[in-house]
Amino acid sequence: AKCEDLEGKLKDFLARATIGRLSRQFESKQNELVKAYRRSQKFFYGALIAFAVFGCLSIWLAHSLVTPEFGKTYGVLAFMLKMPRAIIQFAPFYLPLFWYSCHVNRLMNQNRRLMEEYAHKVVVSETYIGLAEQVEELEKKGVLQTKALSQDLLESTIRVLCTNPNTSLDKVKVQTPVSE
Repeated sequence: AKCEDLEGKLKDFLARATIGRLSRQFESKQNELVKAYRRSQKFFYGALIAFAVFGCLSIWLAHSLVTPEFGKTYGVLAFMLKMPRAIIQFAPFYLPLFWYSCHVNRLMNQNRRLMEEYAHKVVVSETYIGLAEQVEELEKKGVLQTKALSQDLLESTIRVLCTNPNTSLDKVKVQTPVSE
């Protein structure tokens, strides 16, 4: 009986140690994702600033293309007529920058969703430890359904912890290889 009691305590200790270790690993993964998210934010806002710079350069170029004769002929509309040419001249910069900002935005969203998923896993694993202790106390008090309750709690926790966090990401099926 004493051996079985010690064996039960050892199994409980190992279960808590394993769940605690998982919790720490989920937390470290979440911290890595926070760093990646902040890095992606910097790149994204840098791309937006680059858009603003290219926009100002386009306006300056369109303004410089308006000659005094052209300006007298068309008035305020002269600037608007030269603007498409200025935008087309900056298209080699705009298009890759647009793709880059969309790509970084998608990465930011993925990192944010994965951070939330790992935070959820940390909460679940820490909650399991607390609930397992409460179930043990109920067992010491003589409650009969504690074994079934303990088993259900463990199965539910394992189901949540074993879920791949990538399943929380949006899986958009796109037909073009360029978007991939």
